[in-house]
Amino acid sequence: VGEETKTRGSKELVAQGVTVKTVKDPDGGRYIRDFLPLCQIIEYVQRQRDCTVLFWNLAPTTKVKLSEWILKKAKEKNLRVIDVSPGEMNFESLKKYFTIGGDIEEVIRNEREYAERLSGAVVKFAQEKETAERIFGIRVEVIRNGVSEKEKNWEQPSFSNLPNLWRKIKEELKIQKSFLRKRINNKNNETIFIGTASRINPSKKLEELINACKILDDILIKTHSEKKVKLLIAGKIERKCEDYAAELKKQSKELKKINTTWLGELSLTNTQRFLRKLDIFVGISEPKGCPNTILEAMREARAVIATKAGGATEMIFSEEEGALVERANPDILATKLHELLQNEKKRSITKNSTVNIL
Repeated sequence: VGEETKTRGSKELVAQGVTVKTVKDPDGGRYIRDFLPLCQIIEYVQRQRDCTVLFWNLAPTTKVKLSEWILKKAKEKNLRVIDVSPGEMNFESLKKYFTIGGDIEEVIRNEREYAERLSGAVVKFAQEKETAERIFGIRVEVIRNGVSEKEKNWEQPSFSNLPNLWRKIKEELKIQKSFLRKRINNKNNETIFIGTASRINPSKKLEELINACKILDDILIKTHSEKKVKLLIAGKIERKCEDYAAELKKQSKELKKINTTWLGELSLTNTQRFLRKLDIFVGISEPKGCPNTILEAMREARAVIATKAGGATEMIFSEEEGALVERANPDILATKLHELLQNEKKRSITKNSTVNIL
């Protein structure tokens, strides 16, 4: 469900002979947003025979109702359903959905009954497999996230052609232009760039990074450090999270030795530019998913710090891939950031990670 019909992923699926049907997310209240896409999906699937339907990170309301309908039509049309990535986020959302009662007319009453409608399930990292099989009671396969190999002759496109789909406010674009036009990997630049990329909402725990930067800021002041440090935060502020984002921005402005820039949502091209600008990428791996941004930062040979959660623990095995720190512990994260700030050799050691993730 969404408006983008020509994403890189959809193009690759089409190239492999897979039909991609995009359902636009309509404006309106919750009932309209949930019901209309569901009708469009059912109308499309109803015309198919002998096919497999993937539920890829669907909201509980949508996939529960879809699985009910498919159960009625499965034998007649030989339909199979596979839930991709029924990880912690999906487990929690399903549990919450059924706890509050779901829909009064629904036949499915819990996660196990939902799983009975599935032909299989796929998770993104090995630690989820046992949990998924216990909750769903069916066979679960592990297919890890990956990133495409970096093109050897990759050239940075001109910034003059901004994608039309951005449609961001002028101020945000101005910040991005100013930042992204600067030279990348300038060894003579004394500024150390720390960055992260994530959708901005409370579940992503971005405050952990802000709190760590507060501690790091105090360390830099007390040690009379002359290092210039810039914190770059990329990501879209999600609906109803404006107050949360405003509070984080307010706190970041209070930092004295660390200058913070909020870049907003970046296109794929400018995400690559963003990552190449960084010296250190911080991945707050919440909820316990399998964040592609960590893989992308490793591909660009950035020093990576990630919290010990979810798939990050299966991406980073040693200092060659990056550093893992305890969750919800800003003191440890600040200490690791300071360590990398002080040691250029440690920052550069993760260049070896490029070989390991492809």
